[in-house]
Amino acid sequence: MESPEYKGFLPRIPLRIETDDMEFIPAENLPEEYSHLPILAAKISFLRNENADVICQTVELDDFTIRTHEVYAMENILLIPHTKKEIFALHFMAGGEIAAELSDSGPYMMCKREMALFRLLPSKHKAIMKQWEVMFSFHIDILPETLGRLAAKYPELQQLASKTLREVSAPVNQDPYEINQVCMNLIDEICNCKLVGHQAKVFMHRCCLELYFNFAAQDKLSSQPMRIFPLYITQKLPDALIFLKQHTGEAFSMAKMAVTLDLTMQELREAFIDSYFMTPEAYHLQQQMLHAYKMAMNATCTLEEIGRSIAMNNVEEFIVLFESYFNCSIVTIRNAQ
Repeated sequence: MESPEYKGFLPRIPLRIETDDMEFIPAENLPEEYSHLPILAAKISFLRNENADVICQTVELDDFTIRTHEVYAMENILLIPHTKKEIFALHFMAGGEIAAELSDSGPYMMCKREMALFRLLPSKHKAIMKQWEVMFSFHIDILPETLGRLAAKYPELQQLASKTLREVSAPVNQDPYEINQVCMNLIDEICNCKLVGHQAKVFMHRCCLELYFNFAAQDKLSSQPMRIFPLYITQKLPDALIFLKQHTGEAFSMAKMAVTLDLTMQELREAFIDSYFMTPEAYHLQQQMLHAYKMAMNATCTLEEIGRSIAMNNVEEFIVLFESYFNCSIVTIRNAQ
């Protein structure tokens, strides 16, 4: 980490997080080399100068704000993340590495495929990037009172929301956690979402909830010793994710998955939970519901067809599950723009 004296000579690049002074551009105005980056539902800001290219995307949801920052450093630079209100920011370092120097807590190192939840008070913070480094950060911001309200509805968030924190800007978790493949898949769902308007926001809102659930599960178990599983088990866990995604049209069967992967049900379940911080049943349901949502956006598909596609033959039961999972009316969301 460079000395504070060195920072004083670095070009400063502001990263506005929760401010109302951002200027947005149409996606088609991005340089061609970045034309693959825009999320269709996002507002985009772009900065280019002799020191860096910075692409920021913002999607405002009912309870969350999704923000991405893609930074290409042409010189050594000093990033200045800035928020005007107190927030929690669930931060995923999808690419690159950086030492975030919070004004109250000192440096906090994050590397590629690591995540952390930050409590940020209104302030400006600092992070150095070296010449030619590339950083891609993805974070989901939420107000403290909103997190408390969601925790009252979702037990998965209760322990996270009830943590006693110091009155400073600081990470909630002492050390970063790994971005497991379940989280990466959800981030990909958001970044590659082809929906716009209210339909996109409802879909992304549930993905954000799932990402907070996964972080909360990791945080809850962080004080427990990490279990080590044999290689013959861990190397089959990615296949378990693929199996569950490919079998959304069937009722969940732990026995069938274990036989297919040539593992016992107990060793597969335990390793799955330890690696992905959710049960195989919960992941199967998640994939069923994401599949059903995408199918529901196709006006030619009937509700009966959508239900049967996720092994639900009773359309009334399917509607209840769908509306509870996405917290919306299926008829309203299908007709939304």
